[in-house]
Amino acid sequence: MSCLAVHQIDRLLRNKAELSGSVILVPAANPPALEVGNRINPDHLALNRRFPGNISGFLTDQIARALVGEVLVGVDCILDLHSGTPSMALWYTYDFGDLELSSAFGYLPVIEGQHSPGQLGTVATERGVGLLLPEWGGATLTQFTAGVEGAMNILKFRGHLPGKSSGPKSVPLIRDRQLLLASTHGALISTVEPSRVGGPINKGTFAEIVNVTNGSTGEEFLVEEEQALLLMTVMTPTMVKPGDFVAMIGYQADTLEVPNS
Repeated sequence: MSCLAVHQIDRLLRNKAELSGSVILVPAANPPALEVGNRINPDHLALNRRFPGNISGFLTDQIARALVGEVLVGVDCILDLHSGTPSMALWYTYDFGDLELSSAFGYLPVIEGQHSPGQLGTVATERGVGLLLPEWGGATLTQFTAGVEGAMNILKFRGHLPGKSSGPKSVPLIRDRQLLLASTHGALISTVEPSRVGGPINKGTFAEIVNVTNGSTGEEFLVEEEQALLLMTVMTPTMVKPGDFVAMIGYQADTLEVPNS
C-alpha cells in the first residue's frame, strides 16, 4: 500500500505550486520483496534489519548499502513509510528519538523506544538525520487516507507546505508492547477483526490456535492488561506454524499532541 500511496503523494505535490525545499520520493525501495509480495527477500533476509548494508554482501545487504548511499546524502529528515499486507493489518508509528516529529504524522499511535538492530532509523539517527517509521493499513484496511494525509502532515510540519495538519489532534504514546507469535501448528481463530487495529481491545483471551485433527485448543492468546490497543493483527481463520505473527498489543502510557494541528 505504501508504494501506491507514494505515487499518490507524488501526484498531489506536482500540483502544489507552494511546495518549498526538496522532497525526494522513493516508492519502491525493495523491488525483490515486492515482486514476491513478502517482507523477506528471496535471499531470506529482511531489508530493514540489514542497514547500513554491504556492497559485496547478499542482495539485501547491497540494496541497503545503495539506499544509505543515495537516501542519506544531503537529507535531514526521512519518512520511512511502511504498510500492511493482504493478510496483516498494522496501525502505529515507530519513534527514533524525536517524539514531536513522530506525532506530527498524526493518525497512528506512536511507539517509543522499540528499535531493532539493522533498521534504517538507527543508521539515520546516528548520522543526525531525523526519521519516523509509520506502519499502516493492510488486510481489510484498503484506503490510502492515513498514509497519504500523514505524509502531507509531515511536509506541513517541516515547512514544505503551508496549512494545518489533518486528522486527530492527539495520538496515544506506547512504551510497552506485547508481540504475540504462534508456538504450535493449527488454525488461528480470533474474535477481533483487522479493522479494529489502532483501537482498544479488552483484557482477556482474544485468539486461539485449534488443532484441526481433534478440535482441541493448542494455544490461547491473552491481553494481559487494561488500557490496551490493538496495533497489529492477521486475518483469520488461517493456518499458522511456530513463529508466525498473531498480533501486537500496545499499552498507552500517555497522549501526544499532534503539532501544527
